[in-house]
Amino acid sequence: MLFRTILNEVVPKRIREYVALKVVDFFSSYFQSNFTFVIEEQWEFADNQTFRAAEVYLPTRLAGLSTSELLVGSSDLKNPAAEPKFGIPVNTKIIDEFEGIRLEWTLHSVETKKYCREKRCGEEKIIIFTTNHKEKLDPTLLRPGRMDVHILMDNCTPFVFKKLVALYLKINEHVMFDPIEKLVLEVSATPAEVTQQLMANKDADIAFKGLLEFLETKKIKKEEDSKVEEAAPALV
Repeated sequence: MLFRTILNEVVPKRIREYVALKVVDFFSSYFQSNFTFVIEEQWEFADNQTFRAAEVYLPTRLAGLSTSELLVGSSDLKNPAAEPKFGIPVNTKIIDEFEGIRLEWTLHSVETKKYCREKRCGEEKIIIFTTNHKEKLDPTLLRPGRMDVHILMDNCTPFVFKKLVALYLKINEHVMFDPIEKLVLEVSATPAEVTQQLMANKDADIAFKGLLEFLETKKIKKEEDSKVEEAAPALV
């Protein structure tokens, strides 16, 4: 307080204002009022709920749209005549204001780094996994010319099945869980095979019905193979 009083009496007002202005300009160059938040579609290997919330919120602020274009579509498979939903085109800006704060929204589409690439050639499927921990791989996989190496993948379990359902269908309970889990224990099905059936349809009922038929077919084939193996010694 004493220092401020002395400063006001000794230093002229215009000089004080000039110094204060320069100090503000100096710090403003380092601490801008603008700040950018990046909301990615995926967060910790799952759908980012903040991104989904922004998708729902932005179409309600079309008054600030910087373009005359708008995405329109529907994903309702049961009702083709359902009311369409609106979406924001890529690289389109929306100007919004909330409690005196100016917000500028922009939807960007960027090419992310992919650690798993899938290439299809006819009926052939090749999956390439890239890792930067080469020292942790089985030495036999690093030998040149090893085109006959197979990697053992564990079969699906009821626990893994529920995790896959929660990930792809976003549900945790269903009346068909019990019969499917029972079949999962009886047959040999990999998580990839189960995932393929779950991704066949976004409707949980249809997807579970397809998975159940798939597992039942595997069970029948397993029983037929067992009968053939049991009858084989008698034919010798």
